[in-house]
Amino acid sequence: MRFGPEDRDRFDRAYGRFLLELGVRRVLPGPRERSPGSDTGGAPPTVATSSTYRPAHRMQNPDVDPSEPGPSESAGAGHDHGWANCTMAAGAMVLDFHTEGAVAVWGGDLRHAPSQPDQSGGTDLWDVQHAWADHGQHLDIRSGSGWDALVRDLEDGRAILLTGTGNVPGSATFDGGHAIAVLPERHSDGRQLQADPLCTGPEWVELEALRTWAERYDPDVNYARSAAHPAPATGDDMTYNIAPTTTHRDVIMKPNSVIYSDSGLQTRASHTDECAEQHLAFAGSGSLFHAIVNAGSVQYVRREDALDIITFDRVFE
Repeated sequence: MRFGPEDRDRFDRAYGRFLLELGVRRVLPGPRERSPGSDTGGAPPTVATSSTYRPAHRMQNPDVDPSEPGPSESAGAGHDHGWANCTMAAGAMVLDFHTEGAVAVWGGDLRHAPSQPDQSGGTDLWDVQHAWADHGQHLDIRSGSGWDALVRDLEDGRAILLTGTGNVPGSATFDGGHAIAVLPERHSDGRQLQADPLCTGPEWVELEALRTWAERYDPDVNYARSAAHPAPATGDDMTYNIAPTTTHRDVIMKPNSVIYSDSGLQTRASHTDECAEQHLAFAGSGSLFHAIVNAGSVQYVRREDALDIITFDRVFE
């Protein structure tokens, strides 16, 4: 069976939306570890763009951060900390992801953590590691492992605390040393989700732009990573990659099975053939459902209504 370019594009877009919803990641080994580089600061934003919510977004703006100034500090000290707090603010977002919301703090909280020694100017990954420890968590510093290792960590389902220099990718305008959080979600067009503390929310950016920015600061890449949170799919329930030639799976459905528009299986969209088994394009699974691609949209069926999942080759050209 052969699909044309329009079929492939429609399937790819729908499948990409499904991957983002499930947070599917493939598991790969982690790289070696080396010490991080020097401090980075930041500057006030000139442009800010909101995007989708993942971990709670944290700006380094001292007028927004409720923990700046810290206890017994002047407003001036809080202002100076806030605009130099990019590493702490990004570290707070990575900590939120690391604990899946159990520890949701601000950059100012990390700056003023009891074990965090640096109270002047910018901070580095080691400073964030000290601050995380006061919240009972460990920041895994991977600096020196290189760009390919960072990409593998993203594919593992990890959030990244990344430093770079030059004009930061995205809508903010700042060309000095800076730190951002890079989240593991990847758009179907290949862009990566970053959370820049200079902006009001996450943004999709080109992965190569992030690489250029990071390697300009350190050719071996200065970064730290969170715990991995991959999707719990295994065996026949594992989602597959779309490529020019790819193995494809279909789910065989019982006659007259309900098709839902939501993964909670609450909103009925349509049903399968009333008199015969029907093959639908399989796109992955949750605990109660299988996801399908139907007319370019991701929809859902009950797992108990599926008779089998079969594999065959489909060529896209």
